[in-house]
Amino acid sequence: MTEQVARFARAPHAPRAATPPDASAVPAANGVAGDLVWAMSLRWCVHELGFRAAVRRVRELGVSAVELCGMSGPDVDWWRDEGAGSGLTAVSVHAPCPDGSDASRQYPGDWFLDDDPQRRAAAVSYAVDSIRFARQAGIRHVVYHLGSYQRRELFTALVDAVDAGGPQCRAARQARGAYLQGVEQAATAVRDRLRSTVERLLTEAGEDVVVCLENRYRHDQAPSPAGVVALAEEFRSPALGYWHDTGHEAAQRHLGVWDNGAADAALQLLAGMHLHDCGGVDDHRPPGEGYYDFSPILARRAPSMPLVLELASSASAERVLAGIAFLDRLARTGRR
Repeated sequence: MTEQVARFARAPHAPRAATPPDASAVPAANGVAGDLVWAMSLRWCVHELGFRAAVRRVRELGVSAVELCGMSGPDVDWWRDEGAGSGLTAVSVHAPCPDGSDASRQYPGDWFLDDDPQRRAAAVSYAVDSIRFARQAGIRHVVYHLGSYQRRELFTALVDAVDAGGPQCRAARQARGAYLQGVEQAATAVRDRLRSTVERLLTEAGEDVVVCLENRYRHDQAPSPAGVVALAEEFRSPALGYWHDTGHEAAQRHLGVWDNGAADAALQLLAGMHLHDCGGVDDHRPPGEGYYDFSPILARRAPSMPLVLELASSASAERVLAGIAFLDRLARTGRR
């Protein structure tokens, strides 16, 4: 991470104070504000602690809801037999869950668009298993990434250009144009793979699971908000929803590749949210520590909609609780 990006070089929204609120202002132990329940993603600690210890760690925060991820096959049985006794309600599953990550930390969630047909088939298999697990566990929302167009080098070039001269400097404009063109070409080449994946997931989901497509951190990762809208128009399925990630939005705004029109259309399909703050392209920060304005997205919430904090493992428990308090106060009073 470059020094300028790490210092929140350019705010994707109007700047505000980045000092987190006092952790003593944490809401009631169950994280409830009116009809709101703040859920915690196990992403915060599952890779460091393992699934079962992560469940206990999140419960120690005092929240009552969780998004499941990082689960192995044996953990499925443990959650079924003992999860109810953990005091946590699972509001969503982040696929692949259970997953097939091995010791090299390969991620099958980004294999959907791979050139290797065996890897694509494995990704679909894990994705379908996630729906079946969610159905068995009584969890309605399953969140998906849909792969990568493999243009990371163009993304890195754009980040470096923005870092060096700002988003409107000549180098950044050139890098942005090359990036967008490269992504469009790559996306066109694998569009049928993307379509067939979503078709399979919707068929498996039926009427009792929502396939939630999440906007990605990089523009060369699928899906984008425009991609979600296109898929929704093609399939016209009530089982397809949009999962909005605030930090991913902020990072793309910082680089000048966020499409407001497409995002507004995708938000008509809003099924849930990943909530985290961002400075520059440094995301997964606790809310209140960056520049993201959460008020507009929170205004779009519906009753019982999953509102999931998805934070980096570097965030201490105190910072996590301060982030929850920040969102709770914002939702209840409109004050930061």
